[in-house]
Amino acid sequence: MILRLITNHKPQTNNIQMKNIYTILFLTTFLLTAFVLNGQNMSKKMKKREVIANYSDSLVRAYLLIENKRFNTKDYLVYYWFKSGKINKNLGGYDGNLLNGRYVVFDKNNNMITEGNFKKGVKHGTWKRWLPNGGMLDKQTWKFGQLNGISLLYNKEGTVLQISRYKHGKRNGKYILYENGVETKRKFKNGEEIIPKVKEKKEKKQKDEKTETPEPEKQKKTKTKKEKKASDSDNSKTEQNLKSEKNKDEEGIKAKENKEKKTKVKKDKETKSKVAKPEKSSDKKKDKKSMKEQWKNFWNKIFKKKEKK
Repeated sequence: MILRLITNHKPQTNNIQMKNIYTILFLTTFLLTAFVLNGQNMSKKMKKREVIANYSDSLVRAYLLIENKRFNTKDYLVYYWFKSGKINKNLGGYDGNLLNGRYVVFDKNNNMITEGNFKKGVKHGTWKRWLPNGGMLDKQTWKFGQLNGISLLYNKEGTVLQISRYKHGKRNGKYILYENGVETKRKFKNGEEIIPKVKEKKEKKQKDEKTETPEPEKQKKTKTKKEKKASDSDNSKTEQNLKSEKNKDEEGIKAKENKEKKTKVKKDKETKSKVAKPEKSSDKKKDKKSMKEQWKNFWNKIFKKKEKK
């Protein structure tokens, strides 16, 4: 019995030892991860530093980059940087610590006027500005130093006055202006306004089409083809008519000429016949006389012979 108890007791102790080891390992890993994460947060905090800049009419709270690295700049971007207690800005360059993080401006009465965010010295994210009475002045969206997205402008009453869209720092898309209850719309592309073309003729055609019964496209196509054929046939007919008229005119002229020739020939024949007729009658008379004389002579001879006998 004692041996059995001893043998049964050993595995229980081994299990307890293994459990203790696992718990110790879990705790050590947890503590290590917490320490690493805390160190990373501390390093991030150490890279940034909060700064307060006092001016005559406002107070600015901003965050700076403490890194000594020199960042590559772009000529078309505006960089905000801090040096000797002042926040400065330059196009395409900087000389100091770049602003990086939240940026807030207060007026003399501690009213928040502006709120935004910087990323390596340039504006990034949503930016808002307020009037001293707390009303919204404008709201913009920036992307790495350029306006990108919808931008809103408000009036004193807090209603939207202007809606514009930007892309890479230029107006791109619809632009709407509300002024004195009138809404005006414009359209931009890459910062240039697109002026719509005048469409008076098209509008008139559309009105005429609305009044008329709508016809399918196939019928319209067949109609246009038929109209073209009819116009071609009309043109051909007109050409044929002109040719036939010309031919008729030519034939009439020729017929007149032939008639004139025939009349001339007839006149010539008549004149010749009139001249020749009396000559023929005289010749005939002579011939008749000669025949009569011959017959007389013939009969006289015969009678003379009979008398002699």
